Amino acid sequence: MNEPTPARPSKYVWIALALVMLLGTWLRVYDLGGPCFDQDELYAVRITGLSPKTFASVVARDGLKTNHPPLMTVPFLFWTALFGTSETAVRALPCLAGILTLFVVFRLGWVLVNPRVGVIAAAALAINPLHITYSQEARQYSLLVLLVALSHLLMLKCITRGKWYDLLGYLVISSLALLTHYFAAPALFAHLAIAMSWMVLNKDTTTRAVGLRVIATLGLAGLCLAAWLPMAQYQSTMKWGHLSEVSVVGLGEANAQLAGVGWPGAWGLLAGVLTAWFMVYGLYTGLSQPVAPPHSDGRAPLPRWFGILALFGGVLGVIGTLTIAPRVLLPMARKSLEAYQYDAATIDIELGVIQRTLLGYSIALGLFGILLVVWRPISDRLVIRLGRVALFSRAVPAGGVVAAWILVPFIVVALAAVLGIPVFSVRNMIVVGPAVAVALGMTAEALWQRSWSGQAVLALLAGLLVGGATYSEVVTAPFGVPGGPRLGMDTPDWKTAAKELPPELPVVVVNHPTTDPLLYYAADRSPLRVKPEGPFEGLPAKFAFIHWRSRADSTELLRAFLKRGYSVKDEKDLPEVTVMVLSKN
Repeated sequence: MNEPTPARPSKYVWIALALVMLLGTWLRVYDLGGPCFDQDELYAVRITGLSPKTFASVVARDGLKTNHPPLMTVPFLFWTALFGTSETAVRALPCLAGILTLFVVFRLGWVLVNPRVGVIAAAALAINPLHITYSQEARQYSLLVLLVALSHLLMLKCITRGKWYDLLGYLVISSLALLTHYFAAPALFAHLAIAMSWMVLNKDTTTRAVGLRVIATLGLAGLCLAAWLPMAQYQSTMKWGHLSEVSVVGLGEANAQLAGVGWPGAWGLLAGVLTAWFMVYGLYTGLSQPVAPPHSDGRAPLPRWFGILALFGGVLGVIGTLTIAPRVLLPMARKSLEAYQYDAATIDIELGVIQRTLLGYSIALGLFGILLVVWRPISDRLVIRLGRVALFSRAVPAGGVVAAWILVPFIVVALAAVLGIPVFSVRNMIVVGPAVAVALGMTAEALWQRSWSGQAVLALLAGLLVGGATYSEVVTAPFGVPGGPRLGMDTPDWKTAAKELPPELPVVVVNHPTTDPLLYYAADRSPLRVKPEGPFEGLPAKFAFIHWRSRADSTELLRAFLKRGYSVKDEKDLPEVTVMVLSKN
């Protein structure tokens, strides 16, 4: 069966897409290097270089000291080696990922419905303040969104074309997404739900074969994350303040920000509800829009000889982890951990986690090989057996696919909340952004096809999107118009504060992770960090204190200094912080 040929874009569609890409690019590159690094962005620049030791140090740090998979900051190692560690250079990587996501979303809309839907979806994402914000932050979120959007697109290609390179690309991109952020898993669960419904409910043999192939490819990708489970279990023993329990209000606010209508308070909630209702209508009309007919040649995601090599590599990996690693790798890791002055008990626990993770990846590689070797006979039998319980034969609806992409991650979060696992945050839910943009494109297309009443509703939806976008400063500032507060992490201009420090005086700041950037920008001054409750012994008689005016603990620390006989001899106000000289009376 030949690959179905989708509708070709007209020249006006390409012109509209070019304008959308230019707008999206301008909004993302504007003042890219202006703000200083915040505490989380420092992970991208604290360790640099391309040596194996550097790579291992970054993966171990991200695994043992954060709540993320191993590739959280690895891409930045290669990027900073090429372009340096300035704010503009480092943030150019997520900015580029954000711009590329716009084109991938256009392709999603085109493949699912038509090129017009793709342009509208790209436009909705181009002015989305949440996506702009994380396209300008040196974190993994923009890369995550790009990888998830690419995974969606490759899933569709695996269905409609089914070439070996589609399967290989789907496997690689899905694996990278899972190893970049844990919330790629809920996004890819949607693929699993779609494929399983095809396998169980559809009478068509080709459709069942396609569904099984998607599941197998996801299973292979999932082995990459499953091997990381010892590290993930260790991370779960720590508390992470940015995660919260899910709530109806929280989900409503997340939906509003994902759709780009995130006004504060009740107005944002109302706009989010209206937008969600419009998207339901668009997805409902999309149920009559079939995805192109499935195509399958019955091949495994990778050839059998590759599976044999993977099985052999997995066996060697298990042997090496149990024999060579305790003699060579683990002693090196112990020295690195001792350099950070961790206690012996913590070092032993973390070395055990590292060894179990290495063993997990070796076992996963072996299982990967076994699945490839036995794929053909197992898949043939499963397709035949599942055909006996199939209920109907129907084309896959585009609206159902996009609805699954949106709803399944929210369902996973809700189930986690029922189990008492706090995993909810708006920035994690950003993986749903591309699907929401496509749903908005489908809604706009459906409304435009109706009479004047539908077009009036479309004008209301457009007003909500533009109004919600222009509320945020990240959209208005590039055009010289003041706007509402920025999303993301609020941090003072530590770079300027470091330049304004009086020379030759010791530097003191409140002891909190949010002041980490000062330690980076004023590294030559070796700032001391003190908690409001002390200890205060050993402090110099005169020092420079950087007071973060909006932080209560910084205010408490200043009061503690004044109570202990210090007085303010000089001060200089900067945005959000004050540089003071304190001296003992």
